[in-house]
This record gives sequence, C-alpha cells and structure tokens, in this order.
Amino acid sequence: MSLPKPKKKQASPEANFWNIFDEISCQLHMYEGGKKLSSWQLVQTHFHASLFFNITLSRLHEKTPSPACPPPPPPPATTSISAGDYSTGKEGDIISSVMFGIQLSQLVSPASLLTASSSSRSRSRLVVKMAATTTINHGKSIQSAMVKPPVHPTYDLQGVIKLALSEDAGDKGDVTCLATIPTEMEVEAYFLAKDDGIIAGISLAEMIFNEVDPTLKVEWYKKDGDSVFKGLKFGKVYGRAYSIVLAERVVLNFMQRMSGIATLTKAMAEAANPASILETRKTAPALRLVDKWAVLIGGGKNHRMGLFDMVMIKDNHISISGSVSNALKSVDLYLTNNNLQMGVEVETRTFEEIHEVLRYADENKTFLSRIMLDNMVVPQGDGDVDVSMLKEAVGIINGRFETEASGNVTLETVHKIGQTGVTYISSGALTHSVKALDISLKIDTELALEVGRRTKRA
Repeated sequence: MSLPKPKKKQASPEANFWNIFDEISCQLHMYEGGKKLSSWQLVQTHFHASLFFNITLSRLHEKTPSPACPPPPPPPATTSISAGDYSTGKEGDIISSVMFGIQLSQLVSPASLLTASSSSRSRSRLVVKMAATTTINHGKSIQSAMVKPPVHPTYDLQGVIKLALSEDAGDKGDVTCLATIPTEMEVEAYFLAKDDGIIAGISLAEMIFNEVDPTLKVEWYKKDGDSVFKGLKFGKVYGRAYSIVLAERVVLNFMQRMSGIATLTKAMAEAANPASILETRKTAPALRLVDKWAVLIGGGKNHRMGLFDMVMIKDNHISISGSVSNALKSVDLYLTNNNLQMGVEVETRTFEEIHEVLRYADENKTFLSRIMLDNMVVPQGDGDVDVSMLKEAVGIINGRFETEASGNVTLETVHKIGQTGVTYISSGALTHSVKALDISLKIDTELALEVGRRTKRA
C-alpha cells in the first residue's frame, strides 16, 4: 500500500516576500560579476522585481499579499546577453527594470544590502518607486552637467565649496544637529520653490552634498535652466538627516543666488534679442565662476572671465596712454612681442573716439575685435531712454567690428537697446544687484506649505 504524499507546506507571505528578493539578489550578483545571462534569466529578474514591487505596495497599504507567487512567464529561446548589455547599478546607483517600468533605489550600497541576513534585512531601508523622475548620482564629474561651468585656469570650485562648508561648520560642526538628531537617522527632504523663476545650481548642489556625505542621494524633477513656480517641489535629497541639515544652508545659498542671476538673465536675454546679453566682472568676490555659470544657465553669454583672457582698454588706460590710438598701439605691440592671441576691446565715449579707432585700424594691423559704446544710451526724465546716439555709432562702425553697449542697461531699457543693431549688451546688474530666488529645503513639506500660505511666501 502506497503512503499518501505529504502536502507541500504553503509559503507564508513573509517568506514569499524575501524569497522573491533573494531571486533578484542572485541575479544582481551575476550582473556585477559580468557573467553571461540568458534572456530567460533577465525575464525572470524583471518578473520578480515587478512582483516584489507589488507586494511592497500591498504591505505599505496594510493589505495581505497573495500567499502564493504566480508562476513566471515561460522561458523564450535561450540567447545570451552579457552584463555589459544591461544597465547594472554600482554602489549608490539606480538599478532600473525597463520591462516593468520600476526602479529599485537603495539607500545603502547594493553589495551590503544583497549580502545581508534575513534579520538584518528588516533593518535595511529599501525604497521602491515608480520610474517617473530622473535620478542623478551627484558623485559624477561636473563635466556631466547640463550647462557646464565656464573655464578658468586657476579657479578651484571644489575649494570654494570646502571653504563655504568650513565657514559654516567651523571647528565643532553643527552643534544643534549633534544635540538633536540621531547619528544614523535617515530622512527625505524636499526642495521647495517659494517664488517663480529659473532654477540654477543643481549641479553645484550635487557637488556640495557629495562633499558632505557621498552616501546622500539626490533626485530632481527639474534641471538647471528650467522654470519653477511658487509652491513647486522640484527635487529631493535622502539619506542621513545630520548630513542633509549640515549641507542645507550652503546648498541653498549657492542655489538661491545662482537662480536669482539666471532668472534676471533669462528675462534680459529674451528682451535684448537679437543682441546677446553679457555680464561683467562685477561679481561677488571668490564667486566669479559661479556667478558667470548662472548667467550661462539663464541663457546669457559670458564676457571675459578676468584680466587674463581678453584685453579691454578702458577710460583709465586711455587717460594714462594719452589717447585711444596710443593705447591700441601699445596693446598690439605687447601681444605681438609675447606671441599672444586674444580678443581686444576698446571703450569709446564719443563719436570722435570711434572715428579715431577706425582710422587706427585702417592704418595698422591690429588685434582689435570689439568696440564698446559706453553711456551712449541717454536716460530721459520720464524713465525712457534715448538710443539715437547708440544707433548712429553702430551705423558708423558698420559691421567692421563687434559692438557692445554699456551703461543705463535695465530690464526696462534693454529691449530698446537691442533694436539698435548692437552685437552685445553688457549689464553689471546681472550679478552685482541680484535678487536671490527664494528656495527652501524642507523635511516636513506640508507644514512648510501651510506656513508659506499663511505668510504669503508659498
């Protein structure tokens, strides 16, 4: 007599949950090892990832997941795919499941999470979310920024970041955080726009967070140069609470200033068209590159970075040299003798100086490339400006050199100036009189919005 076969014990929901996770873990180890994987293995991994996602949602909503896992789809014809053909996650990166449109974003390294025991897994934090936004690993090089910073031969951007953090943290660190926040507590904090404008400084913010704590993860719903409006949550950072709060003010100081510059630049660049808008050297000390980067993000163009990359003959140089033509002659001789190739701009204030420059260029080989037309925009009593002198000056030059209008340039006057035919319009106000864009980084976003509405700041 044959004995009845014992009934197979049905797996508990908790066991199913971690069995599925083990399947994913096994496949990820194979990816990281660079092994060949069949299409079927990839399909299985996608299937288990999707199931893991659905069960997690059920647990979050306090619903009982199905006790039995449905069978995975049947295997297709075996075709090998190398790990290099699939987007695998390194430490801190996103592992993306394309087939089911989900992402598994880990707040601890995949290696430590995947090798954790069942008991330690319950303490590990795993975030499972729909792939609706772009996540940027801030550990990447600044060269991956959407709008790259301008080039400077001696500027140390990383050093500026360290200095900003050092002046804030001093020699004791954030004593308030040390007193009130548990060391290993992890939180999510949202970036909240409190005004309409152009966002700038996202790439720089990632560098700052990475300097404070490389394990922090930053996620953005906007990129540098995008528009934001009051009350918009445009990004978030998650990880150790102490690290986030420590970096908060430095990140916001840079982002608010850069966003203010980008916002004004965008408005002036659009109004100045077809002329191009430029900033000047009237930037905050030690923030030259950062300020000029913000101008680029806002859609403007950069004037010379400093005293080293372009010759600009201004009124004091002309006064010391004795005349415009004497100054030009000295510059041409200096560049020739030192075998230097760079742009040369000369400032003119009258029609007589313009004619003197043009005569010199007719009679001499010169490096001159641009003529500045300074204060040829004349303010009127009613707030308007008279641009007739500027327009006549542009006509005299008649395209022989680039032209640049300077003086009395505001958001209200720049459109009229731009219609004169001038090539460039420079404005020191872009950086020396910037109004910061109000931005907050909030852990309790709903409370922040409530307070903002009460104070009319959100």
